[in-house]
Amino acid sequence: MKMARTSTFIGVASLAVITSSTAFADDTGWYGGANIGRANVSIDNPRITSGLASSGLNTTSITNRDQDTAYKIYGGYQFNKYIGLEGGYFDLGKFGFTANTVPL
Repeated sequence: MKMARTSTFIGVASLAVITSSTAFADDTGWYGGANIGRANVSIDNPRITSGLASSGLNTTSITNRDQDTAYKIYGGYQFNKYIGLEGGYFDLGKFGFTANTVPL
């Protein structure tokens, strides 16, 4: 029996792009990067089945989409050793299920 959990992000590859040649030398300058990996989620089929049954539907089959590719891009500017500004975007993928039902 699977329990519902928060999606898990597992990074399998990482790509860093340094746009300033002095970014590491004096701790200032522009920087950026990107990550790509795999995201997994556990879908609780018994809970879905019981929820549909309480609505008067009998579940004949459930198809899960529980894996997808996740990615992140980010960049920022390091003003000094202690202060910087960073922004980014990440997408953990799309997950879901398809339940085939018939009335009870």
